[in-house]
Amino acid sequence: MQRSLLWTLMQRVQHALKSGNSEAQDLAISNLQEFLDNACPEYFPAFVYPPLGRVLRYYCANTLLQLALSSEDRQYVRDVFTATLDRLEAQKQKAAEIERQMQTFMARLKIREFADIDDVLASFCRIAGIEIPEMPQELVHAYRLLGKSPFTTASLTPFLETLLKTVVSEAGAAQFTPLRYIFWDQAAEQTQMKAVLVNPFSQEVRITRLDVWTTLDPHGRDHLAFDNRVDDCLLASCRQALEIARRFLEQRFPDLLERKGIQVTCRFPDPIASYSDASVSALVGLKVVGDLLHLPVDPGAIISAEVDRSGKIRPVNHITAKVVAADVHPDVAAFYLPIESAPARVARIALRRIATFREAVEQYYGAAYQQKQQQISRRKLLKGVVGLAVAPLGFLTFKNILQHPVSEQDGWLLEYAQELYDKQSNYQKAQEILLTLLNKFGDLRSSSEINQLKAQAFTHLGVIYRQTYRHKACLAAFNKAFDYWKTLHNQGQQAEQLLHIGIAYLDTVTVSGIHQNSELALRYIHQAHDMAGTGSHSFEGRCFKWEGMAYYWLHEYDLAQKYTTASLEYFDESDLEYQVSQQYWGMELSKLGSYDHAGHILEQCLRHPALQSAWNQARNLRSLGELYFSIGDRQQALVFARQAASVTQASNSPVLTTLFQKFLTQHGLTLTTLFAE
Repeated sequence: MQRSLLWTLMQRVQHALKSGNSEAQDLAISNLQEFLDNACPEYFPAFVYPPLGRVLRYYCANTLLQLALSSEDRQYVRDVFTATLDRLEAQKQKAAEIERQMQTFMARLKIREFADIDDVLASFCRIAGIEIPEMPQELVHAYRLLGKSPFTTASLTPFLETLLKTVVSEAGAAQFTPLRYIFWDQAAEQTQMKAVLVNPFSQEVRITRLDVWTTLDPHGRDHLAFDNRVDDCLLASCRQALEIARRFLEQRFPDLLERKGIQVTCRFPDPIASYSDASVSALVGLKVVGDLLHLPVDPGAIISAEVDRSGKIRPVNHITAKVVAADVHPDVAAFYLPIESAPARVARIALRRIATFREAVEQYYGAAYQQKQQQISRRKLLKGVVGLAVAPLGFLTFKNILQHPVSEQDGWLLEYAQELYDKQSNYQKAQEILLTLLNKFGDLRSSSEINQLKAQAFTHLGVIYRQTYRHKACLAAFNKAFDYWKTLHNQGQQAEQLLHIGIAYLDTVTVSGIHQNSELALRYIHQAHDMAGTGSHSFEGRCFKWEGMAYYWLHEYDLAQKYTTASLEYFDESDLEYQVSQQYWGMELSKLGSYDHAGHILEQCLRHPALQSAWNQARNLRSLGELYFSIGDRQQALVFARQAASVTQASNSPVLTTLFQKFLTQHGLTLTTLFAE
């Protein structure tokens, strides 16, 4: 399930049911029922309806009887819940039809069955019941990029967001909103893997998706967590698979993980169920490799195996029952199982036996993995020619005159520059490469291909200048990027530059204390939000988040909270953006005097694997220090302040150092007195 609010409400129900507390159950299930009534035009994926029905019926049959209500009030509540159940039951057939259409749409998109982007747009509009709009150049470009990229979450999501931006205007929002849960769920069906599980008590076999998201943290350690309730054996087995995946990648792609931590979040779609089948661990290891190498998954394949510490595939329980269930499942075509498993007879699916994790990767990803190995070899060769690429500027004058078209090597250099500053914090080398590329093509606008390279290069330069706090250079770069994206009629990227400019002005507020820039920052962020409209889901969420932060620095904390909490609806809980918004919300609640709630959120953020970078940890620790200073608990405030000092010193970041020095000054401290108290 991709949307965070429904997931969160259902998970709160699970926690309440486990607690056995009738009041907690009443609150959690009533909140869920109220949400369902407010979301009544919306349809849900098929797997959502059974647990919803079970929970609402449980409430009527059990929880409701334990509440201190009059018989009339109890009957009224039962009637309300019964009406919700009836409506959900009536929805199921229509939801199944929408799900089938979206499944077909996503599958055709993956196998590139559509004739062209016009065919894609027309097909989607037919499903959503929306009038076909004019074709923007931005959507054409996004579709071209999708066609050139592996079909993964990282490549599919930007295209789908651009598609929605094109289609879902104010007039079309009413038609699309009821379909959004199914839309994003079916996108995940094409980019996530399937697992087959056996309930150890009932022996029931269940085929379900397991969503796995993987990111790299330049400053963190490896970490794997489930959003669901899972037992210790399953969790330990998956963490061991992560170790094997790291070892596999370090041996074959040594530059990929250098000094970086692998952050993995796993989620079964049903938040109410508990899970204990450790045979998903090999799947998790495979998905980590695929995510980091940008390899597409096979949604028609199932993997059921564990990996031992040596990388060998271990047999798992109930394999015969799992194979039989997969053989009759309409969406399964292949089953990967341990080589030592007992023979199994199948009528339809292909059985593929694997002995080691390496063999599993090579068999599962096939030609795409082999191609990635060749690309990595080519990137190593590219690093060898970077020195030539950043030769003295006079050496490139002849190239400037000829205005050579953009070459494949130019694209590689652009990608490598982003890797240098984003993953390795090597801002100087990245800046040299980008400036050399810009010098190669001169100041004059030329073909759309050259203008696009310049637009991307100036965008990267703006990010570099912002992160190294060169404010004037940052604004100049983003304004240049805006001008080039404008010549390309790319409204989405124009909005992105406006947001960058707004954030850059906010930096002058937080770091330099130029508070009058808060209003200027807010103006640019509003402009970005208005230009992007409501089509780009994640971009709209980011705009809400930064609008909240701008109001925070304008000391309008109620408005800040309103925008920040609105942003939470646009991200999945596993996303970094969601967790940063949670962090900001904690800061706003502290200013509003909701100290208990603020402290709970900020302490959760402090432990969250997505927020382990020095920047996020330092901000979180300073915020907790502020909170405890506000409530008069100086000793606890100093504990967090000292932790913030350690993180700041280890980061070697001038910006973090400046922010921490301001924090100390605000509370009458110096670094010496901080550790002396």
